[in-house]
Amino acid sequence: MVWGITGVVGGISLSSSAARAAIDRALAAFGRRVGTVIGAVLLTAVYLVAVTPTRLVRRLLGADDLHLRDENRPSYWLDCDDDVRKVRWAGSMFATEVRSKVGHPLRNAIIAIVALTLLSEGVLRAKGFGHTVLYVADPDIGYYPQPNAELIRYGGRVATNEFGMRSPDVAREKPPGTFRILMIGDSTLYGGSYIDQEDMYATVLQKRLTALGVPGKIEVLAMGCNGWGPFHEHGFVRRYPDAFGADLTMIQMPIDDVVRPLYGLMNVPFFSDKAPPRIALEEVANHLMWRYKADRVGIDDAWQERQSAYGIREYGLLTDDLLKAGTEVMAFVLPRSSPGYDKPPPTDAEDPSGRIRNMLSTDERWRTSLTDTLAKRGVATYFARGFFKDKGPEELIYRDDGLHLETLGHHVYAEYLESKIVDESQRFRQWRAKP
Repeated sequence: MVWGITGVVGGISLSSSAARAAIDRALAAFGRRVGTVIGAVLLTAVYLVAVTPTRLVRRLLGADDLHLRDENRPSYWLDCDDDVRKVRWAGSMFATEVRSKVGHPLRNAIIAIVALTLLSEGVLRAKGFGHTVLYVADPDIGYYPQPNAELIRYGGRVATNEFGMRSPDVAREKPPGTFRILMIGDSTLYGGSYIDQEDMYATVLQKRLTALGVPGKIEVLAMGCNGWGPFHEHGFVRRYPDAFGADLTMIQMPIDDVVRPLYGLMNVPFFSDKAPPRIALEEVANHLMWRYKADRVGIDDAWQERQSAYGIREYGLLTDDLLKAGTEVMAFVLPRSSPGYDKPPPTDAEDPSGRIRNMLSTDERWRTSLTDTLAKRGVATYFARGFFKDKGPEELIYRDDGLHLETLGHHVYAEYLESKIVDESQRFRQWRAKP
């Protein structure tokens, strides 16, 4: 907003000296009017609320602060100075130096732009911009987080291992006596830079399962990536066809992941490990340009319906490859805040355009189709409808988008995942029953 106002006003001022003078007059008039209104309000309040009642009370008590009724009191007043002396002394109370020229307006504009740019860069860097998570471009996977990276951004620690997972270092081959869980998904699993590594639901889940008193070590591998869909996840599994020897693989998603095709870094506002942002403003500009382009792609309901069929089919193919790897598979669809709190659909007055109701209806249809597709392969799909209802206020569970989880939401969802593993996973029950 600041840049926009500055650009418009600055451009008009530079285009014409008459326009510049008109802007100066308009701002001066605006300042006078605002000052008059504020002064009138404040002084009226002071005089009516404080001065006038005080003078009235003192008058009733017979006070004569200026001795106006004291005719016999000797006076120390002097005759008024002549006009020359008054002008000289009055002038000394104000700035009388000659006003210097302010220079060419173009030079001032350049100075203002440079100052605003430096100020913007400093503020953005203080917020963590310019030092961002980087990604590796890959023709089979699309892209994935840069391996062996670590940074702190938005107050959260982000660290990846050699496979790009937001997890501690692990061996490709599962150690003996270990129960390994591979979690694969999008940004809801990754958590975002605002979620600290220790608060991700994958990390919390590992701690909760370990606290059950299990017979060995539990490893939870969190392969989540911002913007991933079924084609990216399947590409990653094809890269590691043994699924890291996982006993259990948990596919994590919000249901609208089904409409994501395989795309690379050219379609997301992320930076490659080969070309990180040079300044913080570059990162912001890249994100704004991506938003602008994304809003003009022209994706409509018909496109999403066709793509959802491809995405659901790809989740089935992903499940086939995971089952071939010998891992048990469970699929989890993270609900939006409305079904997560088991809210009734909005009324006509609450949703006059019907957009929210249509979105929830579409979500339900896609989820049913996905559930049927995976059920044919013997894989169950879980949906935490209403689970968050009594777990805390919505603004502490979900972010403003109503889909991604806040820190408390990650801890609560880990509780849900733990219950499903304990109650539904045959592999976990068998491993836990071992002496």
